[in-house]
Order: sequence, then C-alpha cells, then structure tokens
Amino acid sequence: MLQLRPVIRQYLWFSAGNRLNTCSWHDNWCEDSPLYCKITSRQITAVGFYIQSKVADLIINNEWILSSDWTRLLPSLPNAPTLTNDEDTIHWRDRNGDKQVFSISVVWDDIRPRHNIVDWCDLVWFNHCIPKHAFILWLVFKERLKTQDMLLQWNVNPNIDLLCPFCKAQSDSQVHLFFDCSYSTQVWNRVVQKTGLPSRPSSWSLIIARTVYSKQDWEV
Repeated sequence: MLQLRPVIRQYLWFSAGNRLNTCSWHDNWCEDSPLYCKITSRQITAVGFYIQSKVADLIINNEWILSSDWTRLLPSLPNAPTLTNDEDTIHWRDRNGDKQVFSISVVWDDIRPRHNIVDWCDLVWFNHCIPKHAFILWLVFKERLKTQDMLLQWNVNPNIDLLCPFCKAQSDSQVHLFFDCSYSTQVWNRVVQKTGLPSRPSSWSLIIARTVYSKQDWEV
C-alpha cells in the first residue's frame, strides 16, 4: 500500500479553507503543485520557511509573502486565497483534471495501467461473460496458461513424467493442448462439423483474425 502513495497523491487535491492542513510544498493545492518539484529545500529554508510550512504560513493580509525570484519558478501561482474559518477539504481530481466524487471505481480507473487495446479484447471481456471463463481465455491469449512446458522452466522434479493428460504422447504446451494433440483434433473436428465452419483453425492467431473479421461484419 505504501508503494501506491506517490501514485495516489497526484489525484488528491486540497480545496480552499483555512489552509492550516495543506502542506505548501508536497500537497496539491494549485496548478504548480507540488511545489517541491520546482523549489528546492535550500530555497525554502533560505527565505525563512520550513519543510512543514502550511499554505496559511505563506499568506499575510491576503498577500503572498514569497520571494520575488519565485515568480519565475511558479508561473501558474494564483492570487493568494482568502482564508476562512472552514477546514481544508480533500477531493479527487481524475486523470482529466475533473473533480470527482470519491469512489473505488473512480480511483481504480485513474490508477490502473493502460496499454493499447488488443483486437481480441471484446472476445474475452463482454457483458454477462462468465468471469472464470474470461480469465482462462485471457490467459490463453496472453500465452500464460500453466502448461507442462511452463512447469519445466520452474525446475519441477525431473523424475516426474510430464505427459499430455489426453494423448499421453508428449509433454503438453499451449499449442499442443489446443491444436496438435490427437484428442484436441477430434474435439475441433466435431466443433467444425457442428458449427459449419469451413475448416479447423490451426492457431490462436487465425482464430482471433477470423472472429474479429466476423464481428466486424455483424456490426456493419
């Protein structure tokens, strides 16, 4: 959880109040925040402030008491806010900079890693999918099934005979399990017969290409 602190901190913003609970240098309270990225500890202490200084410590009579040299360092610094008797409040600002009502789903959507969308995304994750089935299919597409060829890389006891549980002819792999195994071939042939497919697919890439192409035709 502690490793998530720098990830989470960028989305937590302090709204105006008495500014007694908002750290001047490390909290997000203006567009230049966090200020420690632009002002060094030496510059902070050189003008009489402390690392623990709050935003309220930087204001007297509704005016900033900052070094004139800092104007160049903080080009987006707003006018000094009018301090109130209300406590500072924290809100969540999403990856687009919009204020959001805090929820687990909002947090996850902002902090989750993002990559390019793959062609087979909608084949695995869709409304009413069975999570267990979707997860296994996701492992297949990522080539992460715990097949015997994967287990051999983990220094499994060499005295154990690792053979395909269906054909007993050789150690299984993802390719063997779905396409090369004699039992799998029989299953595929029955599927082709039942569904009227023109031929039996010979690889996952071919299955993906055919399915994605068919899905595009349906959408048109």
